[in-house]
Amino acid sequence: MAQVEAKEVIEVEIPGVRFNFTVPKRKLDYATKLNTLLEEYSTCLIVTVTNVGSSQIGEMRKDFRKRGRFLFGKNTLIRKCIREYIKKIMVIEN
Repeated sequence: MAQVEAKEVIEVEIPGVRFNFTVPKRKLDYATKLNTLLEEYSTCLIVTVTNVGSSQIGEMRKDFRKRGRFLFGKNTLIRKCIREYIKKIMVIEN
């Protein structure tokens, strides 16, 4: 039997329209983790991992230990988190 995932309601305001979205908690947790890493590190490298075996990824993780972090995720969620992070940085700078 599949586990039921906890969800959180987020209100999004678009001029003239109001929406309520239900966002899974795992996506909110991922966004928090990505934002934390973006604040922690000054450089970010985004790559596509296609047809790469788990043993090769494990070797790369060992090589980058104490120098960087690997975070795997869905393209759309990563893009959205980075856009929101950039907006937040732009507001802080102005």
